[in-house]
Amino acid sequence: MIKKKVAFITGASEGIGKAIALDFAKKGFAIYLLSRSKKKLKKLKDHILNYYHNDRVDIISHDMEKKINKNIDKYCKNKLGLPDILINNSGGPESGMFLNITDRMWERTLNRNLFSIINLTTIFSKYMIKNKWGRIITISSTVAKEPSSGMVQSATVRAAALAFNKSTSFDLAKYGITNNSILLGGIETNRLKKIIKINAKINKMTESKYKNNLLKKIPSARFGKPEEVAALVSFLISDNGEYVSGQSLVIDGGMSKII
Repeated sequence: MIKKKVAFITGASEGIGKAIALDFAKKGFAIYLLSRSKKKLKKLKDHILNYYHNDRVDIISHDMEKKINKNIDKYCKNKLGLPDILINNSGGPESGMFLNITDRMWERTLNRNLFSIINLTTIFSKYMIKNKWGRIITISSTVAKEPSSGMVQSATVRAAALAFNKSTSFDLAKYGITNNSILLGGIETNRLKKIIKINAKINKMTESKYKNNLLKKIPSARFGKPEEVAALVSFLISDNGEYVSGQSLVIDGGMSKII
C-alpha cells in the first residue's frame, strides 16, 4: 500500500463528505476538498488544521453540475500530488415526477452524478494503475437498485453509475485498485432534512409526523450517521478491504428490500 496517501473528495463541505474528510485528516492524509461553497470549504480546512494539525489540505470550488476540468490532474500534480483515493460524493438531484423534469435538469443531474464519476475515475485511475494501488468509492443511494417515481433522476443516473463502477472494477482489479459503491438509506444530513420538508408539504402533514412515519419503516428505528458511512469508507481503503471490489454495499438500517 502507498504510505503517503492523497485523497480527492467531492461534495466535501458538509454531511457525509465532511465526515470522510475529517476521518482522513486524522489519518494524516493529504486531501483535496471539492464543493461549490468555497466558504464552507475554507471553514473545514481551518478546522482540520486547528484540530488535527494537518496542513496538507487543498480546496477546490467547483459546481459539479458543470463538467470537471480535464486538466484537473495537472492541477493536482502541482499541489499535493495526484490522488490514489477518489471519493465520488456528489449531492443527489432534486426529487420530482419525470413529467416535470426538463432537459436542462437532466443535463445538470447527468453532469453531477454520472459524468463527474466517469471523468474523475478515468483521469485519476491512470495514476493509480501506474502505482499499482488505488481506491475508488462512490457514495450512492438505495434508489439505484430500488427506484421510486419521485426520485426518477437519482434512480436513473445512480443506476448508470453502479454499472460503470462494476464494469471498470474488472479492469482495475489487476492493478491493485478497488472500485466500490456505498448505497445509502436515510442518513442524517441537510439533504435528508430537505427531503423530509418537501415531502411533508406534498403529503400535507407536519415534518415531525412525516419523519416519524419514515422511522417506522426502518428496522433499526433510527437514521444513520455520516460517521458510520465514513467508518465503512475507512475499511474499504484499508489493507483489510483490498479483496472487496465491484460491490454495492448498503447502509440503510435494514430498510430496503433489495438482496
